[in-house]
Amino acid sequence: MLARFCLPGTTTERSNTMAAAPKHGKGGSITFTTVTQGVLEWTLDYTMNPADSTTFTEAGVKAFIIGTTEWKGTLKTNYDPANTAVVTQAAAELVLTVAASNTYTGSVLITNMSVSVNKDNIATVDYSFQGTGALVIAQA
Repeated sequence: MLARFCLPGTTTERSNTMAAAPKHGKGGSITFTTVTQGVLEWTLDYTMNPADSTTFTEAGVKAFIIGTTEWKGTLKTNYDPANTAVVTQAAAELVLTVAASNTYTGSVLITNMSVSVNKDNIATVDYSFQGTGALVIAQA
């Protein structure tokens, strides 16, 4: 059976007809105006918040409709003075790449920055971000 669907809040159509080939993390990257050096890893969380639409006629069974969506994530980088991202009030465009033609693009606010220095390891910086507006998903 073929099922086609779109993620809530996007126009990217998905199909469950065939499993996608695994992607190795070494092809990943980011493009962000204020973080350019030494990116080690990134995460992206995309959430749909269903709205309760239960009425008295539902006979005690909850019903939901598609509500709002949101997306957020983290970046981990080597410490580098060239990375100037800080918690500010300005949004900037972020492009997260899994592989050459698999990207997630949108405007984000940096919500947290945490510098970590360990005597046995390299210094790193962790950034948290909150998406603002639509997340554009390109999958090939």
